[in-house]
Formats: sequence, structure tokens, C-alpha cells
Amino acid sequence: RIMAVLVSPAELIASLRIGNPHRSHLFLQPSSLPSSEQMKEITDALKENTTVKSLKLDSNIISAASAKMLAQALRVNTHLSMLSISQCHIDDEGAVALADALKINTGLTKLSMYRNNIDTVSMVALAEALTSNTTLEELTLSALDKAGDGLRAFVRMLHTNTTLTALSLYNIEVPKMSARGLADALKVNTSLTSLTLADTSLDAQGAVALADALLVNATLKKLNVSFCLIGESGARALADALHSNFTLTELLIYDRSLSIGLRQDIEALLADPRRVAWAAGEADTKPAREIPLAHGE
Repeated sequence: RIMAVLVSPAELIASLRIGNPHRSHLFLQPSSLPSSEQMKEITDALKENTTVKSLKLDSNIISAASAKMLAQALRVNTHLSMLSISQCHIDDEGAVALADALKINTGLTKLSMYRNNIDTVSMVALAEALTSNTTLEELTLSALDKAGDGLRAFVRMLHTNTTLTALSLYNIEVPKMSARGLADALKVNTSLTSLTLADTSLDAQGAVALADALLVNATLKKLNVSFCLIGESGARALADALHSNFTLTELLIYDRSLSIGLRQDIEALLADPRRVAWAAGEADTKPAREIPLAHGE
């Protein structure tokens, strides 16, 4: 496991300037509140740095101006592979600038922008950036997307993007049409292995649509729909899909309202030795589809 070095703003600036290979994973102290002058020094140093591979600026305040400077650094730096800027109060102006940088950046493979002050505009910009970006593999994002236009932009992106392997969307609206669109995208997407829609408005009908996609999709290994609105019927549909889909090895549905019997069914299906063998590449042929029994049979 990679351990990041916790640093102050001044230490971060010094580490970026010196280029110490033993400090390739840096974590700025949360709530250290770097000044605008320090953020300029950080981003200027990042343009020249060739040793830092991951940088976490979480739980600090990044203004629109600072986000734009960071975006400029990402246009130049090709060595940074992981950037986490969650809970940084980034607004749409800053997020759009970062999205534009992704169209050019060729080094970043992981980006986390969880819990910022962004909405649909930023989601659309990021989705459009990923239609041309060919290096980003993991994206974690939350946004205020009331009408679902941001999610629809991501749905369009998933039809063509062949690089993204993990997409985590939190606290977003999932309208019924968008859920069906997402399910349709999963039927053709062959790169995504992990999808998180936790704490969203995904409902039972949306879960049924995703379950239908799982009958076709042979790539997704993890699906997280915890703290959503899918209820017993939506969770049952996803569980039933596991009788045909042997690629999915993680189905996370944290919901206290689910019956004990359904939870046990899901656990048993995921622990099926045939699924485990197939996932580990130890089976020569995919297990045959089973007809799910009615609960209690």
C-alpha cells in the first residue's frame, strides 16, 4: 500500500521544487488553508516537477483562480498520475477549467472531485473531456445535478470511452430516463469494471434497468448502489441478474430495509464457487445460466 507523506503548504512547495523521489506521494494537511500566493507557488512548481506521482489536496479551500492555476499545471505536467481535490470548495468555474485541462493532459489516471460546489455545468464539461481523454482510468465525483443533464452527458461518454475503468458518482439525481440510458451504455461499454451510484436517487425501476444490463455486460465487476431508493424489488432484480452474470463479484446494497432473506441470497450468489473460479480465471467455460427460484423455494 502506498503511503502519502503529510506536508504543510511550505513543505509541499519545497518538495515539488526539489523533486525528491522519496516523496512521490504527497498529502497536503487538511484545513492548512494555503494562501493564493502559496497556491501559485504550488502550481508553478508542479509544472516543472517530474517525481511526484500522487497529490492530495483534500479538505482545503481551492478558489476558482487557484483551480485555474492547477489546471494550467495539468496541461504541462505528464508525471502526476493521481490527483485528489475532494471537499475543496471548488466551484463550476474552477471545475470547468480542470475539465478543459483533461482534454490535453496525458498523465493523470485517477481523479477525485468529491464534495465540491459544482453542478450540472461541471458534470457536462467533465463528461465531454472524457470523450477525448485516453488516460484517465478512475473518476470520483459528486455534483448537484437536479435535472439529470450531467448524468446524461456521462451516459453519452460511456458509449465511446474505452479507457475509464472505475466511475463513482455520489449524491446525484438519477432520473428514470437517465437510468435506462445508463443501462443501455453498460450493454455496449467494455472497459468499465467498477460503477458506484451511492447515495443517489436511483429507484427500483432504475435498478431493474441496470439488472437488465447485467444480463449482457461481461466486464463490470463491482456495482455499488448503497443508500439509494431501489427498495426490495430493485435489489431482488439485481440479485436475480447474478444467476446469469458471473462477472460481477461485488454488489453493494447498504439498505436496512432489505429483508434478511434477500441479503442472504445475494451473499450466497456472490460466494458461489463457480463465480469465484470464473472471476479468478480458473474456469475454462462460463457457468451456465440458472433460473432463479422464487424466494423461499
